[in-house]
Amino acid sequence: MAKVHTVTAFQGQRKCQNSPEGTYGVCGQPKAVHDTLDHPFMQVPLRCESCGNPINIGDPYKWVAPRAHRAAKGIKRNRHLTCPSWKSSELTSSPHLATIYAAQEDAEVSLAMLSVSSIDEVEDVAIQLEEIAGEFADQLQSAVESYEESASNIEDGFGHETYQSEELRQKSEDVQSWADEAEQHQVDRFDASDIEHLEDDDEEIEAALEDWLQGQIDNLTDIIYNSPV
Repeated sequence: MAKVHTVTAFQGQRKCQNSPEGTYGVCGQPKAVHDTLDHPFMQVPLRCESCGNPINIGDPYKWVAPRAHRAAKGIKRNRHLTCPSWKSSELTSSPHLATIYAAQEDAEVSLAMLSVSSIDEVEDVAIQLEEIAGEFADQLQSAVESYEESASNIEDGFGHETYQSEELRQKSEDVQSWADEAEQHQVDRFDASDIEHLEDDDEEIEAALEDWLQGQIDNLTDIIYNSPV
């Protein structure tokens, strides 16, 4: 995966000259206009791909240059330091891994939105947790199909099975097993008898519910990030 670098924007300037035709300067103005302007140099600004605004000289920013493969030169991408960084799914050159990373990211967002504050909400939250696991499994199926398709394309091209196609099919099987584990995941239901002794202590009850929820989130997170590939 591409490495993210953090640096400070420097004064990237170049001399503003006439074009070979002698009609336009590097600044883009007609020569007649350019000659009246007091800008012997022009700034070549960077632009943040997240917010679309310029990265000014002296601004801290981050950049990354993911490559399609090792022999290729990556295209530099820039963002303000304060703007969201790139997700794993945006940096990998593998379409299979991009699908897997995106599934993990979506599940993580869904889990972060869960909360429980009363015993009446527990069952609904448990169902939501299982739905998140199911949605994650469904997204993994796309990666399974992608690995299989790539393996078939290699075999069609060579006319026989190859080491690469065998490896891709093995990964497809591994991800399928991973998806099955997520699909079959069952949430441990909250045992109301554990809080009977708390009676009407709302703060203690809420803390117990939060502990239960965090435990279930941790269990599902372990599955989501236990990638076999």
